Amino acid sequence: MISFETAAEAQAFVRHKVDVPILERRESIGEGLEFHAFTLELEGGQFTNVYDVSYRKDDVAPAIQVHDQLTSVYDYAQGHDNNVVTGGGFFFLSDHGSGLPRQLALNLAAVDGRVRNLPVMDREAVLLNGHNLSATPVQALGTMSIGGKELTWSGSLTDHETDAKVFANGNAVITHEHSEETGSTRVLDERSRFSPDMEDGEKVDVGFISRANGTFVPMERSKTGGVDIFAHDFVVRCHERYLSGTPEMQVHLVGGMAVDAMRGALSVGPMLNTDDFESHPINKDASLGGKPPFLERPLARTALYEAEDGTVHVRLFDGRPGSEVCPGVTPSEVVKSVLGETAITWGCFLDPGQTAKLCVRTSDGVESLGNRHYLKWATQPGEKYVWVPRIGRPTASVITLQ
Repeated sequence: MISFETAAEAQAFVRHKVDVPILERRESIGEGLEFHAFTLELEGGQFTNVYDVSYRKDDVAPAIQVHDQLTSVYDYAQGHDNNVVTGGGFFFLSDHGSGLPRQLALNLAAVDGRVRNLPVMDREAVLLNGHNLSATPVQALGTMSIGGKELTWSGSLTDHETDAKVFANGNAVITHEHSEETGSTRVLDERSRFSPDMEDGEKVDVGFISRANGTFVPMERSKTGGVDIFAHDFVVRCHERYLSGTPEMQVHLVGGMAVDAMRGALSVGPMLNTDDFESHPINKDASLGGKPPFLERPLARTALYEAEDGTVHVRLFDGRPGSEVCPGVTPSEVVKSVLGETAITWGCFLDPGQTAKLCVRTSDGVESLGNRHYLKWATQPGEKYVWVPRIGRPTASVITLQ
């Protein structure tokens, strides 16, 4: 690792290392898995380095993993035998705040028939059904049972009329504040980690925590709101009549899909066939901070899609913030590039920006691709800025191919 006294010094050094076109490569990295790296020329003399992994459905076993602690894609790849690991969905990220939520993956997260987190807003999701990945819009709407009583639920940031409303980490409000050293920092609005106030009436807020068997048990109740969302997997607001006896809770349906059939699910970015990325609701998602992720501005971006011939692709378009020659790509440039090669049956964006990372296992070991400019920021006086090109930003979930 190489360290620097200031961020400016680090960035001046790193740009000469990463703002460079790559040589085209094609190779097999496992049975049924093909890797292709190439440089894509953009308008205005700019370029992006593209890293693509493709496979035919049923030839490869994909999986979705959700972490209890933020973990870098590279570190995960080093510790497991997957051929391919890429960052997954969005996650809670704050530089300043009173703590982290129990669940770090934002909105929908499910693994092996178990819900890890419920969505508070309608949002696209990557789904794993058997050995098949797909992406589709998923409503924050479903059914659950509390104490054996069946009721409907919906996300607290939706207008769906249901028996219960759910508050979860997607209710967090993150603001970006100016920083002389780093440009900006993410700050948690502390009030947003608690369920909203309500008048003492017939409704109750209940904070639930999961058991190993996938059911949830109540840990805290309030008739006036103010339940700590971060201390629970999520909080359910419903009529007190549902809470008689032992109100163990179980989630049955999410967006019309049976939870026990979900091998994996993650909330992600817009579908590739979105008509207008600028107006997509994700750009007003307060849990992601004040820098909308899908405006028509260049960022490193990862697309997951299935071509018309049944080939599934994970494709990373690399970029370095502030680069004059390789700043990344806009959402529309990704779509133009993909559709310029093939028609697709479905496609979506994963978490973009400095989270975009792809690791592939070759005969030389694990190769870490994308966002190789990444710096570990100094947080205390006297600390240095450390260049960690392989490790990159830790994430709360990954998608793997084996």
